[in-house]
Amino acid sequence: MIERSALARGRLHWVLVVDQDESVAGSLVRRFQERGLTAHATASCKEALRLASLRKPTLAIIDLMLRDMGGVELARRLRELDPELAMVVTTSDRRPALEVEARRVGIVHYAHKPLDLDRLDAVMTRAIHTLERGDQR
Repeated sequence: MIERSALARGRLHWVLVVDQDESVAGSLVRRFQERGLTAHATASCKEALRLASLRKPTLAIIDLMLRDMGGVELARRLRELDPELAMVVTTSDRRPALEVEARRVGIVHYAHKPLDLDRLDAVMTRAIHTLERGDQR
């Protein structure tokens, strides 16, 4: 469970979900909203980049298989916008080479579908704490 104290400390945290599967994206958005976060889902990499350039997300959850751009390429471009962005890559594909490629971009977690939502909560909490430690310096 995402700690409420982490959410209450002044910074607006939000999650960017990029997945062409509307049911997966919708369930993730609802999950994060239930935990007091703002979350936005899109199936478009172009829209994801636009949103991230307007307001830095705390966490991006990116499916590898997207229509307009590969998930790893999107992660690279998001990394260029924000070198500190915590990113989770999701996929149904079990090929190890894909995970290696995604990890080279600097993701914090590689998740196979179906997703472990409790694990995503832990990743989100860790991302919030990391940001807040950085803000205190």
